[in-house]
Amino acid sequence: MPSQNTVATTPDPFFEVIRGHEWNACIGIQSSDEDYVDGYMQAALELVAAVIDKKQYGKRDTLAMPILYNARHAIELSLKYVIDRLVEAGLLTQAHAKNHDIQSHWAFIADANVADTAFRGHVQALKIFVDSLHAVDEDGQQLRYAQTQDGQKSLESKALCNLEWIRGSLLDLDRALTELRRCSHRLVDERRTDTFTTELSRTDLFALAAMLPPFDAWAGEAITKAKDAARSRFGLSSNQLTRAINIVKVHRQMAGSLGKEFDLAHLRDPDIRLIAAEWMKANPPAKTPPDDLGLDFFGTDRRDLEASWLLSEAADAAVLAALSPEKIADLQAVYYIGSRSLFAEDYDTRLSQALRAPVGSNPAERVHHIMTKSDLLQALAKGLDILGRPGLANEIRTLLADVAH
Repeated sequence: MPSQNTVATTPDPFFEVIRGHEWNACIGIQSSDEDYVDGYMQAALELVAAVIDKKQYGKRDTLAMPILYNARHAIELSLKYVIDRLVEAGLLTQAHAKNHDIQSHWAFIADANVADTAFRGHVQALKIFVDSLHAVDEDGQQLRYAQTQDGQKSLESKALCNLEWIRGSLLDLDRALTELRRCSHRLVDERRTDTFTTELSRTDLFALAAMLPPFDAWAGEAITKAKDAARSRFGLSSNQLTRAINIVKVHRQMAGSLGKEFDLAHLRDPDIRLIAAEWMKANPPAKTPPDDLGLDFFGTDRRDLEASWLLSEAADAAVLAALSPEKIADLQAVYYIGSRSLFAEDYDTRLSQALRAPVGSNPAERVHHIMTKSDLLQALAKGLDILGRPGLANEIRTLLADVAH
């Protein structure tokens, strides 16, 4: 018999945790703002799909309102999420009042005229959905209740809605919300680089750079035509365009794409060429595999492996003898910028980190860590492009292409 001191507990009908069970969901402290945004949009899509695909005609009337409400709430949460992120990053100076008016939230973002062409386009793409749902439900009441707080019949101006049509619109809405949120993430990430103007984001500046001719053609008609096209595309005054072009002219990656070459902090071209040549020696093109798939650990395969080790050791030794600790740190910085597609603006920070806390406890380990990267030359070429050394980047790509053929 149980002890008299034992207190019987009633399982919670909704929040009882079943340990080790595959259907435990992460909520509360383990959830995020985006879980709510995604959840309500997914709920709308799943509900409409279930009704149509399973031909549940009897549930058309009862599930139409939950489907539309979930869509409306997904819009509300998305707009609030984006506004909060832009405020945190300093792209907006203040937040919107906390209410359920999706049209006012949309107008708040639209009127802010955020300095990014793509973002403004995504905001405009959302307008048709906001307008439609706001017209029938200004504050989120009419899709939840049969009567409003003032006793009026909800949706009294409507009589029918078509779930197949709604399904298609929900798919479009989902894409629009996803693109808007993804764009806001990009803007927040770019903002930390300080590469922007009042009118143009970092991405816009790259688009501007792509419209400009190489620097050696700036004395001719080509630059005049490019400037006219840029002013028209981005809606800029002459002074605004000049400020933007001044940023392009000193930016490692943008100016590099127009023919300007920037020095690295410590590595020089001969250093990079040596690293590439030694890596190629240690990583010769693979031989044609034998017909059988077996491995003879005491035969040719073992000898090949030992030879590979010797080549790798020789490459490490040659690079170690040629590079100072500062150059090794620079190599690490360039590699990681290229392999992870980081910003050119991250270079100084990455280099400082590599000098202060390099990967490897001593120079030999640091060199070996980099020289054994299978993507070393591809990453170096990309890193050099990002850091404004396009000529040297192309040399490395040519080397790789020659070996491949």
